[in-house]
Amino acid sequence: MTEYIRTAWLVVRKPDVAAALRLVRHDNFGMLCVKDSTGADDCYMFDNDGIVFSAARMVVDDVIVRVNDSSDSKPVIGALFIEPEIWKNMALIIAYAQDELPAGSMALSREDKELINTLLVDRGTRLYFNLRLDPAEHIRALQELQKTIPLDSLDYVDLRVKGRVFYK
Repeated sequence: MTEYIRTAWLVVRKPDVAAALRLVRHDNFGMLCVKDSTGADDCYMFDNDGIVFSAARMVVDDVIVRVNDSSDSKPVIGALFIEPEIWKNMALIIAYAQDELPAGSMALSREDKELINTLLVDRGTRLYFNLRLDPAEHIRALQELQKTIPLDSLDYVDLRVKGRVFYK
């Protein structure tokens, strides 16, 4: 995977005029896409800390999770693109999707604090997550559900209520 670098801090001391430069490496964790004023996708790379660090120069398919942001919020390079407490939960869902699901795309609803994961299968099964809740319990429930019912045979799995899994 491509690695990017950004300046984290710079120190200059006088009278010795010594300088220190610290560089931080960012690994691609996902791609955040928002619609620009013309309706075209404007995409940015983010790392596993949720920091947007670069404009995405190409469309990345199955290698990196794509998160489509339905808000008008344009991310700032070098900053977290969502609230830290929400990012913590979102990062767990993205990691789970990358490791265990044929994720086609994710849709972020900032207003509702929801993440909808659409599986890359013929039926387009949708997984609904509430970003206000720690997803660990729901991820475990999904893993157990997968042992009895293939997720791609379902229309949806709704995980937006604490301690409950609804599916059809």
